Amino acid sequence: MNNLLYSPSYLLLNFIPAIFIISLFLLREKKKEPLSIVLSTFALTYIIVLPLDIFISLVDPYLENTFDSQHYFSFQDFFRAAYLEELLKFAVIFLFVYRQTHFDELSDGIIYGIAVGLGYAVVENYAYLLNFYIGQKPMIEFVQNRWWALIGHVSLGILMGMFLAKSRIKRFNRKLMLSLSLMIPIFLHGLHNYTFDSDTLYQSYVDYYILGFDFILITGSFIFLRKLETIKFDHQEEGNFKEFIQIAVFGLLFSLILAFLFGFIK
Repeated sequence: MNNLLYSPSYLLLNFIPAIFIISLFLLREKKKEPLSIVLSTFALTYIIVLPLDIFISLVDPYLENTFDSQHYFSFQDFFRAAYLEELLKFAVIFLFVYRQTHFDELSDGIIYGIAVGLGYAVVENYAYLLNFYIGQKPMIEFVQNRWWALIGHVSLGILMGMFLAKSRIKRFNRKLMLSLSLMIPIFLHGLHNYTFDSDTLYQSYVDYYILGFDFILITGSFIFLRKLETIKFDHQEEGNFKEFIQIAVFGLLFSLILAFLFGFIK
């Protein structure tokens, strides 16, 4: 009975911050992005959880049986968590949003990146709510732990969207920008997670530095959003599946190298 009474409050604490953040950025825009595409981008992240669960079910037993304690954590954080999650978010933006004719301004990368980040954060938090919080822990712990994750996903989404948008601008190297749009989120996501599995990083307060970076990035993106709207590009090249596979392979190799190297940091 108590679970049923508290469930709506938990669900609101999960959903309202996401709506608040995306609404702020949409209202900040002068030229509004089509709400249908923004909401579709948000909703598509619910679908990517299905293949993610399948991948995780295959990866977890392999990691448990293959690596020693510290490298087990580093591969969990940089490959299982960072690579798999960021790749599927990248797939939503690259294979769906990137093809849209409305994706024609640098600011669009921020809007759709936030939509993907928030969508994934909300659906991820539902799993945490059901398994660890509702009826087990007070709501303040959910706010302390999971809102931090939500802010992190927003920041990663902004970075991913910005570099994807930059890949459309002629003065930037397309392949490099596309690769960075996946690799930088993988690095920051994995670093954040691994901080809690590494005494060295945790005692160095790396997680607080990342949180500070997240707030600066989100605040700066909001302040300069209208200025970024003036940086336009033509809708010329569409993202294709072959190119997606190439970027996915680069990201995979990058995540494995990070996991191997960070595994030596205890």
